[in-house]
Amino acid sequence: MTEKIGRLLELLNSREYRKQRRHFVNKPQGNRVEILKSVLNEETPLLFENDRIGFNRTTDIMGCWGSGNVTPNYYKIISVGFDAVIRQIRTSIKSADSDEKICFGKEMIESIEVLYGMTEQYKAYAEKAGCRELYQALLHIPHNGARSFYEALVFMKISI
Repeated sequence: MTEKIGRLLELLNSREYRKQRRHFVNKPQGNRVEILKSVLNEETPLLFENDRIGFNRTTDIMGCWGSGNVTPNYYKIISVGFDAVIRQIRTSIKSADSDEKICFGKEMIESIEVLYGMTEQYKAYAEKAGCRELYQALLHIPHNGARSFYEALVFMKISI
């Protein structure tokens, strides 16, 4: 194990990163997209020493979500990127046979657009902080699919 990895492991095991999180005084209200917007609007980009991936949560989102039954196909999403997913959703909306499916599709697109906003904040922060590798990755993902294992890791961190 390298010294750099050892320090990151120590940070993880110490749970010091949790001290950076703010707790919601009032639980965000609304549908899933509105809750996602509320949570991500409170996020502040944060990179720890030697952190190459980023997207460390600065808000405690536990208890904000209701129940759900959607499991994303992470392989597909990371492979093609969110722009391709949005195109597929728009195609599905055109042939949808119910208002519920149309509404769900529109909420999925809106959720992806909210993630784009958070990603833009991280990209600007990574550039300012001198984290060139993360900045370069965010020029490509999540709009497009990952081109490397590193980009796939960053994409996965954005998505969860």
